[in-house]
Amino acid sequence: MKYIIVLNLFFFSILNCALGQRREVKTLSASKRKEVAINLIKQGGYYAAIDHFKELLVKEPDNQDYMFRLAESYFNSRDYKNSEIWYAKLTENKDLSKKKKANLSIAAFRYGESLKYNAKYDQAREVFDIFANSGYKETKGENYRSWAKNEVLSCEFALSNKDRLKYVEVINMDSNINSGYSDFAPRLKNDSTLVYSSIQEDSVITVRHGDKHFEHTKIYNATLKDSLWQMPEEQPNVNSIFEHSANGAYSAFGKRFYLTRCHMVKGKMKCKIYVSDSTKKGLSKPKKLKGVNHATHTFTQPFSAKIKGGKTEQEILYFVSDMKGGNGGTDIWYSMIDKDGNASKPVNAGRAINTPRDEVSPYYDSESGNLYFSSNYHFGFGGYDVFRAQGSGNKFSKPENMFKPVNSNLDDTYYTLNKKDKFKGFIVSNRPGGFALLSETCCDDIYTFSYRQPTVMVLNITDSITGKVINDVKISVKSTRYPFNTPDSLIFNTASEEMDNLEVQTDQTFLDNLRLAQNPSSFYVLETNNIIEIAADANNYHGARAYVKTDNKGIIDSLKVLQGGVKQEGTPRFVTMNIVLGKDRPKSKKNVSASDTVRLASSLKKEFENSIKKAAKVEKEKKEVVKDKKEVSVPAKKLVAAEFILDLHFVFDKTEIVESDQVELDSIVAILKTNPDTQMEFTTHTDAIGSDEYNMKLSYRRAAFINNYIVRKGVSQRRVSGKGYGETKHIAPNTNPDGTDDPIGRQKNRRTDIKLISKD
Repeated sequence: MKYIIVLNLFFFSILNCALGQRREVKTLSASKRKEVAINLIKQGGYYAAIDHFKELLVKEPDNQDYMFRLAESYFNSRDYKNSEIWYAKLTENKDLSKKKKANLSIAAFRYGESLKYNAKYDQAREVFDIFANSGYKETKGENYRSWAKNEVLSCEFALSNKDRLKYVEVINMDSNINSGYSDFAPRLKNDSTLVYSSIQEDSVITVRHGDKHFEHTKIYNATLKDSLWQMPEEQPNVNSIFEHSANGAYSAFGKRFYLTRCHMVKGKMKCKIYVSDSTKKGLSKPKKLKGVNHATHTFTQPFSAKIKGGKTEQEILYFVSDMKGGNGGTDIWYSMIDKDGNASKPVNAGRAINTPRDEVSPYYDSESGNLYFSSNYHFGFGGYDVFRAQGSGNKFSKPENMFKPVNSNLDDTYYTLNKKDKFKGFIVSNRPGGFALLSETCCDDIYTFSYRQPTVMVLNITDSITGKVINDVKISVKSTRYPFNTPDSLIFNTASEEMDNLEVQTDQTFLDNLRLAQNPSSFYVLETNNIIEIAADANNYHGARAYVKTDNKGIIDSLKVLQGGVKQEGTPRFVTMNIVLGKDRPKSKKNVSASDTVRLASSLKKEFENSIKKAAKVEKEKKEVVKDKKEVSVPAKKLVAAEFILDLHFVFDKTEIVESDQVELDSIVAILKTNPDTQMEFTTHTDAIGSDEYNMKLSYRRAAFINNYIVRKGVSQRRVSGKGYGETKHIAPNTNPDGTDDPIGRQKNRRTDIKLISKD
């Protein structure tokens, strides 16, 4: 056949979930029961058919025909986990890797599709490649081997981009909107009135074998009130008790209301586009739209938009059809609508949009000139992905995948933008996590999406004396992702980690979408939960090196400067790193010089000596206690001469401190060596990120490192005592009162407490 139109025109997938059976059939013969199951499939009752074929296979477990029909029933009911299992059973005895020239059945192609739906792209690619080179005998009009070759490339695209995420939040709408069956075709009359299609039932619908008057899809309205979508109401005058009514959409000028009415013909859904007049009194009785419908073809999913026609605006109606003259499967077409509501002869939207397989659910944004649609042929992550193309009529740019999380490895369709806020909208998906009565991917739900603004970082490199921008600076910006639950100890030295270059961005369209107050010529987009290394070097300048860390929202929560002058400025979402390079001192291979150690040691020594004097005076006063006019001596005790909190920064998830912080410990060593009667006691602490056990072990290991470092410098082990307390002794909160992260408090908790104790 030329193409496949399964019940995947989305508003009909509810039938896959809806049809059951009351008739007692257990006493029927195997042949009669098979006949019943096949008749159910013709009506779209795949789930009912599944039960029959499963029981038939209990009696005949090796029956290939039963296996194939069961696998097909699972696949067409969108239960891809089970379809993968049964297609695998059909192909496992064929040893696909050795049968590239074998006469494989269509089950091998479906097996590859099921694997892709389950995000097993490596396996799917291999199966598609084998099928494409097999001896599969195609009947007239079939192109499965050609499709398989395309799917090999599509799997490679998915593998290359599986971790590429857009800055979008996707949320399932609540149960007021979504039901246990498919909910789909969200279109807005305005930003507070949603029109969509559904069967508003929350229990399994059953029908008798051969029954023609089961529950039909209807069009509903829902209104937004106090930020909540209210319970839907049936759209008056447009629904039918004899046919499915769906895909309701108001015209671009608000004068008309388009919809589709559909019914099953020999296992396939046939649809026609209807139109109602929209007046202050409501919607008129729908009539077939003249000029676009044809008796033997499907016409569905109408969407009306405005386009410029000379000095005026015209109405254009995009829709989906399998009519002759297309590229294969279902294509996107359009007709011009005149002021009287008459449709011109349909025109195909072109080969840039339409492919040998199916394109569905067109949405045209008149402001941006972008056509959004879904396709199962353009390279994607599985099933139908949403794409965007610039243009109008039948002239469009190459479609761009909208990427995750708008797209998933399941079917993603009906991309729709809000009327005013074009950074928000709706999509339809059967991804797991929705409302479903049967398998987790059986039925479509409506989701909202909103584009969130990522953190944009701009680098500004200047001369420390003149303040002018330095030319020919070598800039390195690298990032390394780390697990969210990794204990955070201001570790920042990621030199031992495998890092990727953070790509410089120049896309003006991307900047426009961010709604920034200022637009730089180049910038970096920072991912969440990352450590980013920034290095800047220029001839005759001392270089700069710094590390920044982003939290789970992508906002920079810490900056650690190891070398040079680096200052963070700007808003949480738009940050400028002002990096100042100076000529006033020579470059050094080390981050700190010996003079730094001397200065810090001198400062600590002065504080240490002052503490001794104060503590000695207090101790002397305690001894001068008079009781019954006699002087009583208090026993000598250890004298705490000085206490310090050192801000030591450790290598990522390790016990070694970064090289620049050795000056801190060297200064303590200098004091201990010049005061041989002084002992050192210290404790190490972490913040609350990570498990209690992990943090305790980590603090013990770091305490051991500090102890060994000081002893190796020539201080007796008997004078040094350390212990790790993990996260048990905080001096500041780790979270804010509302439960959000408190990076300042966590930084205070990541500390080393030191006591220098002098003998009496």
